Amino acid sequence: FITGYGDGLIIDNCHVHSIKNPNGDAHGITVYASNGDIPISNITIKNCEVNDCQLGSSESLVLNGNVNSFLVENNTIHDDDNIGIDFIGFEEVASSNDQARNGVCRRNLVYNICSENNPAYNGSLAADGIYVDGGKNIIIEQNIVHNVDYGIEVASENKNKVTDSVTVRNNIIYSCNKAGIAFGGYDSNRGWAKNCNFYNNTLYKNAQHSSGYAEILMQKSEDIYFFNNIIYCGNKNVMIEDYQNYYSKNNFNYNLWFSDDEDNTEWDMAGGITGFEDYKTTTGFGSNSKFLNPTFVDVSTNNFRLLSGSPAIDMGDENFAIDDTVLDLDYNKRVLNIVDAGAYEYGSTTFLYEQKTNKNISLSIYPNPFNPVTTINFNSQVKNSSIKIYDIKGREIFSKKFNKIGQNSISFNGSNFASGIYF
Repeated sequence: FITGYGDGLIIDNCHVHSIKNPNGDAHGITVYASNGDIPISNITIKNCEVNDCQLGSSESLVLNGNVNSFLVENNTIHDDDNIGIDFIGFEEVASSNDQARNGVCRRNLVYNICSENNPAYNGSLAADGIYVDGGKNIIIEQNIVHNVDYGIEVASENKNKVTDSVTVRNNIIYSCNKAGIAFGGYDSNRGWAKNCNFYNNTLYKNAQHSSGYAEILMQKSEDIYFFNNIIYCGNKNVMIEDYQNYYSKNNFNYNLWFSDDEDNTEWDMAGGITGFEDYKTTTGFGSNSKFLNPTFVDVSTNNFRLLSGSPAIDMGDENFAIDDTVLDLDYNKRVLNIVDAGAYEYGSTTFLYEQKTNKNISLSIYPNPFNPVTTINFNSQVKNSSIKIYDIKGREIFSKKFNKIGQNSISFNGSNFASGIYF
């Protein structure tokens, strides 16, 4: 239990299990940043396991209150009876700045999270694998979430409060009870989700429970962009549940949809839609979307990589990809800035957005040492790059951007700077 304020805390390689409070709430790992003026900042929680906890209305791993800048990475959360990972705002934990914000949640494994036997929920299935409730400026990426009630949810439980600028990308979500992805407030006493992006996720056969909604549950929200995803519908055969009719405020395109029963596939929006063509015509969504089998490598082993010839290959919108300096693509795709739909780029052994540091840059400086002029040559396989020069104290003294693939060269004159070492 971390509270108050502070900077630079790391929780690494902890195993928290069997936390149980039969008469109330309990947490596994909890950050409650209670000081409104000074945040808990630059906190890292990594390589931890939280399992077999009885949580009541609380969470397995949660950041709440005035938390600014965090990394939640490589954790395994499983077999708990409420939310797996949660980022919360607006619960008056802190007097001001009361939102978990400016953070990354990546490469976590979350499974077997269900509230059905939790007394706090009276038998309902309401536990998210990963949840943003009132947080902002958060990236959720490269996580695997399965066999939970809701896979990944972005919402706000507090009336008139907004969960803002959350990006959910590159996640694998399958076999969830109620929905794979959910966003927005569920009634008039809740808040909204706004300005959020969902792209390059792979959803497979969610809404497994008889009370399940759909692969995607859309509620009170606006300016949501849902692009480049693969949605493979399960037995419920409902792609989107939008019982509040917010579809006109949001945007869906470049998605690959599929169901084993195409003729009876439903989109419960705009009064009810059956069939892909009706979906496109009625909503105006999906001019660049497809309804085809994505042809995964082996769904029996939950291997959702793409086979050769998959219609997901090259069908994504490049505007919803990170800049191509970090895309794990081959050379030709980097030049053309082409991306696939779904979480895995074809032929890659990693998630689509694995960070690649200096992978595509070769650099030479001659003469070195120099006085006062030197030439910096570099060959880049990406179209956007830059040269920056720093002094020994880390201050930037020079910067130049380039938008050319291949050989680039600049002449740097150091006559206006003191003699010394520069980076």
